[in-house]
Amino acid sequence: MPSPAAEVGLVNVQKLQEQNPDNGSNNWAVGARKSASGHALLCNDMHLRLYMPSLWFYMQQHTDKVNVYGHSLPGVPIVITGFTDSIAWGLTNAQRDLVDWFKIRYEDESRERYLLDGVYVPVTKRIEEIKIRNKDTCYDTVAYTVFGPVTYDNTFQATSGKNGYAYRWIDHDPSNGIIMFYLINRAQNYDDYMNALDHFSSPAQNVVFASAQGDIAHRVQGKYPITVFEEGKFVKDGTASANNWFDFIPNTHNPFWKNPERGFVSSANQHPADSTYPYYVTASQYESYRNRRINDVLRADSAITVEDMKRLQYDNYSLKAAESLPAMLALLSGFNLSAEEIAAMEILSKWDYFFTSESDAATMYDIWFESLYSNTWDEIAASRKEKVSLAYPTDYSTIKLLKTQPDNLFFDNIATDGVQSARDIVLMSFREMIGKTKSAEKEKGSIAWASIKSTYVEHQLRIKPLGFYDILCGGNGGDVVNATSRNHGPSQRIIVELDPAGVKAWGHYPGGQSGNPASRYYDNMVLPWANGEYFDLLFLSSPEDGGKRILYTQKINK
Repeated sequence: MPSPAAEVGLVNVQKLQEQNPDNGSNNWAVGARKSASGHALLCNDMHLRLYMPSLWFYMQQHTDKVNVYGHSLPGVPIVITGFTDSIAWGLTNAQRDLVDWFKIRYEDESRERYLLDGVYVPVTKRIEEIKIRNKDTCYDTVAYTVFGPVTYDNTFQATSGKNGYAYRWIDHDPSNGIIMFYLINRAQNYDDYMNALDHFSSPAQNVVFASAQGDIAHRVQGKYPITVFEEGKFVKDGTASANNWFDFIPNTHNPFWKNPERGFVSSANQHPADSTYPYYVTASQYESYRNRRINDVLRADSAITVEDMKRLQYDNYSLKAAESLPAMLALLSGFNLSAEEIAAMEILSKWDYFFTSESDAATMYDIWFESLYSNTWDEIAASRKEKVSLAYPTDYSTIKLLKTQPDNLFFDNIATDGVQSARDIVLMSFREMIGKTKSAEKEKGSIAWASIKSTYVEHQLRIKPLGFYDILCGGNGGDVVNATSRNHGPSQRIIVELDPAGVKAWGHYPGGQSGNPASRYYDNMVLPWANGEYFDLLFLSSPEDGGKRILYTQKINK
C-alpha cells in the first residue's frame, strides 16, 4: 500500500474537500476528411475514481434488431458508451449548475407551515423507510416545499447554518434517460442520434457522435432552467414562488455542432459556448487546459490515424505548467538562493512540461504550485474555519493573477509578518517545495513522478489484497489529457474507426471482465491500461463468428 500523498505534502486538502479536482472526461470525433483512412474516428475516456472490480465491463448485445458493443454497468441492460456498425458515441460531464437553494421562513418552531406569497402554507411530508441490515428500520420524515425538499431540518446540528433551506435539483424531476441509451443503441445515423438525445435530461452530458457515413457531431444535452445573469450563485428567497424555476431551454437551443469546418469536435468539461450564446450559463468550475491541448493537437494534424489517437489519449503535456512555470521562475530572479535552490531552478527551467513517469521536474512543479496555491488563498481557508462559505478560485484564475497583478493583496500571507507580494509567496512556496521533495526522496528513495503519484486501483470494499497498487504511469489530474492521478482517472478508454466495410475499435479499462479475484480476467487489463497498450475489441456480426475467442455468452429468450 503506497503512503498517502498527503504525508509528503502533495495534496491541496482544501481543494479536495470541496470537490475532486480531477473529475472530468475527454471525448472527441474526427471527420472523414481529416482522417488518414478517410473514415470518421471517435475517442472517449471517462474520468472517475478507480475501483476493482471495475465500474465498467465490455458487452456486445446482439438481436435481430440491434448489434451494439461498448461499456455497460452491472445490472444495466444497455450499452452506455460504444458503437454499432453505423455509429459511435461518447460522453463527458457538461459541468452545468443545476441546483438552487431557497431560504424557507417558517411560521413557528413546529416547521409545519412556511411563508409563500404572503400566506403560510403547509409543508408536504414524506416518510422515507431505510432498511439497515441486522438493525431496526430507520424512518426519516422529509419535508417538501414547492421548491423541493428541506434537506437539513432542525434535528441536524441545531447550530448549523444548513438548517431550513429547500434544495431544488433537476434530478428531482421525472426523467426517461434510459430511453436515450435504448434509442442510441439502435441509431444508424445523425438524425437517429439527435432524436435519441431529446429524451435525456440529467446529469447533463456532452454527447459526441461519429458515423460510418462520415458525419461527426457534438451536442450538449440536458434539461436546463432558464435563468438570468448570475442567478443561482446565491441563496434565493423562498417566500416568493416567482423565484422558482418555471421554464427550460428547448433542446433545439442546446449548443451543438455538426461537421464543423475545422474537421473535429471535442469536449473536456470546458465552457460550452462563447459570449454570443443567448442563455446564461454557469457552473462551479469549467476545465481550462485539457480541452485546449486536445484542440491544439487535432488542429495541427490533417491526416489523423488511430495511433495518433492512442498517443493523444496518453498525452502528458501540461498547458497549466507551460503557462505558469516560466512566470514562477521569473519571480525568483533577484533573490539570494542557495546552491541547492539554484540546482532545483535549473532542473525546472529545463523541463518540457510533460508529466512522464520518470520526471523529477514534474514532481517539483506539482508540489511548488500546490504550495503557491495554498499560500495565496490562505484567507479563504481561514474564512472557512469561521464558517464563511467562499469558493476557491480556479488554478487558471490564480495563474492569471500571478502574471498580471503580482502586487495584489491576495498574495499577502496572513500567517506571516509584513505584507507579501507574489514574489515573496513564490519564494516561500519554492522553499517549501525543496523541503517536501527532500522528505519524499528520503521516504521513497526517488522523486520520480510515478513514484510520488503512486497510482492504485482500490477494491470497492477497501480490501487491500484485492486492489492493485504502486502502478507506475504518467499523467496528472484534471489538467493533462492523460488525467491519471493517484486513485482517479480514465476509468475506460475507447477508440472507434467507423469504416463502412467493418467498424474497428480498441480499448481497455483498469480492471478485467471478471469480478472474481481468483480469475485471470480480474485484473488483466490494469497494466495495459497503465502502459498505453490497447486491446482489439471483438465486434461480431453474428454470435457464431467468435468461435473460441468467446469466453461466455448469455442468451435471453423472448
